[in-house]
Amino acid sequence: MIIRQIHLRRNLLLLILSFGFTSQTVKAQGESKTIAPVKANVNYLKEIKPLLRDKCFSCHSSRKQEGGLRLDAASLIRQGGDNGPGYVARSADMSLVLKRVTADDDNRMPPAKDGARLTGIEIATLTAWITAGADAPAEAIPEDPSRHWSFVSPVNTEVPQVTAPWIRSDIDRFLAAEHQRIGVIAVGETSRSTLLRRISLALTGLPPTLAEQRAFLNDNSETAYENTVDRLLQSPQYGERWARHFMDIWRYSDPSGYGKEIRDGREHIWRWRDWIVESLNADTGYDQMIVEMLAADEASPESQSSLRATGFLARNWYKFNRNVWLDNIVEHSSKAFLGLTVNCARCHDHKYDPFEQQGYYRMRAIFETHDLRDDPLHTPSPDAVNAKLVRAYDAHLNRQTFTFLRGNENRPAADPLPPGLPLILGELSIEPVPLPVTVWYPALRPDNRAAAIKAARAVVTNAETALENARLALTASRMKLAQFQAPKTVIDESPQIPSPATPPDLGVPVLTDDFSILNTDRWMVESGKWSVEDGRIVQSTKATKQHRLVSTISHPRDFRAKLRLRITGGETYKSVGLGFDVDGQAMNSVYLSVSGTKVQFTNQGADGRWQYPIGGMSALPIKAGQDYVLELLVRDQLLNVLIDGELKVAHNLPQRKAGRISVWAFSATAEFDQLDVTTLPPETHLAVAGSGSVTPTKLLTKPQLELALNVSEATAETAVVHLRVARSATVALEARIAVETVKFGLSAGDATALAMVAGRASRQHTVDQLSEQLAQAQLKIEQARQKQETAAKAAHSKTMAELQAAEKQLADLQKKLVTAKGQLDNGSDQYAPLGPQYPKTSSGRRLSFAQWITSRKNPLTARVLVNHVWMRHFDEPLLERIFDFGLRSDKPRHAALLDYLAVQFMEDDWSLKKLNKRIVMAGVYRLSSSSSKASAETRGADPDNHTLWRMNTRRMEAEVVRDSVLSLGGSLDLTRGGPPIDHTHGQTTLRRSLYFRQDKERQMTFLSLFDGAKVNECYQRKSTVAPQQALAMFNSQVTAGQAKKIADAHAALNGNEFINISFEHVLGRTPHPKELSECLEFLTELDNSAAAKRQLALVLLNHNDFITIR
Repeated sequence: MIIRQIHLRRNLLLLILSFGFTSQTVKAQGESKTIAPVKANVNYLKEIKPLLRDKCFSCHSSRKQEGGLRLDAASLIRQGGDNGPGYVARSADMSLVLKRVTADDDNRMPPAKDGARLTGIEIATLTAWITAGADAPAEAIPEDPSRHWSFVSPVNTEVPQVTAPWIRSDIDRFLAAEHQRIGVIAVGETSRSTLLRRISLALTGLPPTLAEQRAFLNDNSETAYENTVDRLLQSPQYGERWARHFMDIWRYSDPSGYGKEIRDGREHIWRWRDWIVESLNADTGYDQMIVEMLAADEASPESQSSLRATGFLARNWYKFNRNVWLDNIVEHSSKAFLGLTVNCARCHDHKYDPFEQQGYYRMRAIFETHDLRDDPLHTPSPDAVNAKLVRAYDAHLNRQTFTFLRGNENRPAADPLPPGLPLILGELSIEPVPLPVTVWYPALRPDNRAAAIKAARAVVTNAETALENARLALTASRMKLAQFQAPKTVIDESPQIPSPATPPDLGVPVLTDDFSILNTDRWMVESGKWSVEDGRIVQSTKATKQHRLVSTISHPRDFRAKLRLRITGGETYKSVGLGFDVDGQAMNSVYLSVSGTKVQFTNQGADGRWQYPIGGMSALPIKAGQDYVLELLVRDQLLNVLIDGELKVAHNLPQRKAGRISVWAFSATAEFDQLDVTTLPPETHLAVAGSGSVTPTKLLTKPQLELALNVSEATAETAVVHLRVARSATVALEARIAVETVKFGLSAGDATALAMVAGRASRQHTVDQLSEQLAQAQLKIEQARQKQETAAKAAHSKTMAELQAAEKQLADLQKKLVTAKGQLDNGSDQYAPLGPQYPKTSSGRRLSFAQWITSRKNPLTARVLVNHVWMRHFDEPLLERIFDFGLRSDKPRHAALLDYLAVQFMEDDWSLKKLNKRIVMAGVYRLSSSSSKASAETRGADPDNHTLWRMNTRRMEAEVVRDSVLSLGGSLDLTRGGPPIDHTHGQTTLRRSLYFRQDKERQMTFLSLFDGAKVNECYQRKSTVAPQQALAMFNSQVTAGQAKKIADAHAALNGNEFINISFEHVLGRTPHPKELSECLEFLTELDNSAAAKRQLALVLLNHNDFITIR
């Protein structure tokens, strides 16, 4: 039996060998293992070394030698480590390496914690190599990783002394030397028209205008090109163009989430985007930009402008897991600024680079203490209502960092780690940063103090208005009751009912505006484009969002408002309304809708959500271009709506708060020419809300009028006390500000005396607040009594319960008021602080890290940046692995050029404008992109143009395509900055593309089609070719509309003249003879019609030479 098995095995082996395979058996740990078959001849460089690199170098190479063993060279494998030679040639059983990779216990390599074991094929390959004698060519022993080219600081490089007709700068000399080495000859310079288009798109993202083309082409001076470069660098559009590049690198994203809930990123982060644009236009040093993004709160803690930069940190915020947030910061700060994949050491030591796992967590500890907060802004801002600045600060100074074993956050190591770097990168010198008082106690900032006082005084003004209205209403109530008491007045308990909602008088005027001007003392523009045309206020923005005018004064609780309006156009909904009880985003409102063919009451919450109760709607055909009079009558929680004098809606309102009036449009353009807001006289009869119908109320009887008078008197008393509260709040606020500024050294004075004043004023305010609550309780009692009188018998028990609850509340408040008055003069100096206070010291960790990154001694930062900038100009980076300068990246072909530019960049104070100019002024930048005139030898020696013997062609980025189309049509809105524009408005809002909302869930469709930025990671964009792109360019509303404008601009020209100027306008060049002939034939066939010219302009926008940068 045994003999038979031996024969079978021998026959099987012969069969395997006949197919070029061999089967290996390795004895390890006392048992035999049959290894998968593998081909006989194993190549060390192609098969063994890559296998060891992937599975073993992280622990056994130049950067780390576990057990004294290195496996990164064949001679070192044979030499072995602490346990003896790694292998014995031709003896698999005696080879330690094979024993360890096939072991089943704790001796197995790689260890289970570091990854998967070798596969059967991989073990068989290694076995076959050793069994065959472990042949390997002579190879250099890998150097110490600290001597890797990218970890050695760049130095001034000797510029090669070469000559060539196209050379204009030292950049060219480096490249020309490489040309000579491999035997290529650069093509000549491109045409001046192509060069102008190239440089305009590179520096501003916009094509040159016809005027700019003619000025440049007619300027034959030696400085013509340099003057153009300087002009473009000084253009505001330069900052927008290059901001989009850096937004890619720094992963800019608007906040995203589910519904109204933000889960990724933070609100107001667009201020970071605006900071990027402004910093680039101001040529802020790149080193300073890095410091401000990582640690503005430590470097410039009082500069709100600089604090915007910490949006870089806020962008990584993740609601559900702080570990994800910090992991993202570590990963992308190292990739973006250092070109290193430190994140690969989160679960274990880095497999390729000399970064130990603890090094990753030391870097995480740099950010462990920080958090985010929203500070109020009082500077002019596009979002003046609720303007906030999201900014970083150190909130958790005592929070520790622990290594997560195998990256599992549920398995932290026992001992905390200090902040620092992977060992090979060096050390940080961290010093705590004491913060100014206005930083850790922001309420003491001068602008916050002024804003608080302004807001308090505004409350006083509104309270004064409310009191005036309450007194007017009280006077009207008294007059009405007096009429019942006049000798000839006979009141029947069931009189005839007048027409519903028809007042016998107009009430006392509160707000009257004929809209002949836009009075900014009376109205605040929250959003939209509001102007005066032909004696009317016009709202001309069609965008699908609400655009509001909000009054600066409050309206009475009971009021009548009458608005004359006309809906003139719009997009989807075409809705125009009149709002009341406006308080921030919250308001009640009634609107007319063309698309909805209705009049509708709606309640908008403070969170921006809208409610549309069925009982608040009435079907009504609303026509665009027709005048309507929208009239609202409101008493307490009852609303009547009239359209052109006819009652359409009677509705019970939800609980109300005091507020202001608004006029608004949603997805509509509209005109308004008269608004009248008055008090609502008590005798005005309103229809009550019924079950699907409108039922008029009865006239009030004398007892009912007496109760109404009691309510009016209680309302007036509440208004009196409310005014007193508003005034005492202002006094207390000013007293607290006075003592706090002295206490914290911001002004001089007697802090002790001022504290006594503040304490007394605060207690007086408390007394006034209790008095107001008492007055409100009395008002509730009077309202409950009034309600009980008018309620049906079935509701008496409910109203009685309400009355009893109000009376109990009144009794409790009276006791509290007595106590508070007794404490008024107790001599206490206690008062509430002006606002929240934060840590007085920042850790200094992030500032130290930022300063290390931007040190002239750091070998990586300048190289990484130069590589990014070079790629944006030439479409290919100098180093292919754009965010991985580690050991896997061999020294690049143009390493000397990279170092030269890096050193010059730092010596130029990290100026991005100087770097850009240095590159675009070089002769290589001016070369033609055509290879047609290149020799066969050149094309053969460098077919992929790695040495840049010609310029690379590339497709415009998505944003450049859209912006260029709009620019050529003269429609591009160059307004800069502001909150993100809805991504669905790309066809109708003609701003530059970087200002549109972009997050992982929402992006303008047009930009997505043309490979717009990926917000999760976009260090280098990739261009695709898809049929949808051509469809979008030809059928888009934007391209069709701009083609019309382009053609119409030259409508007076015909034939050759029209064709020539259209080519120059769109493509920046004149037509070739064949193009001219075909276009002329096309226009002639259609009699040079306007439609033909527009079609030709559209074709040019779809031309390859438009979408390609040559």
